[in-house]
Amino acid sequence: ALVLIDALLSGVALATIDDPAGLAPEPGQMWIVGLAPVGPWAGQASRIAVYSEGGWRFAPAVEGMGLFDRAAAVMRRYKEGAW
Repeated sequence: ALVLIDALLSGVALATIDDPAGLAPEPGQMWIVGLAPVGPWAGQASRIAVYSEGGWRFAPAVEGMGLFDRAAAVMRRYKEGAW
């Protein structure tokens, strides 16, 4: 739980993606899961993925939540079930 809290407090996701296969994640890094996730993210659409030493952790997005998407250089807001 503390890993998720620490990551979410930063308010910065590295990107919004569907496939984590090409990533070399470090503990504490966070991504917004896209609408068609695959591999270890299958079934986690629109959630927030945080990498930890124990593997992937997922947090639900909450209505009105905002995260900065570093790759796209935009602020994303979760509204009506979508980012």
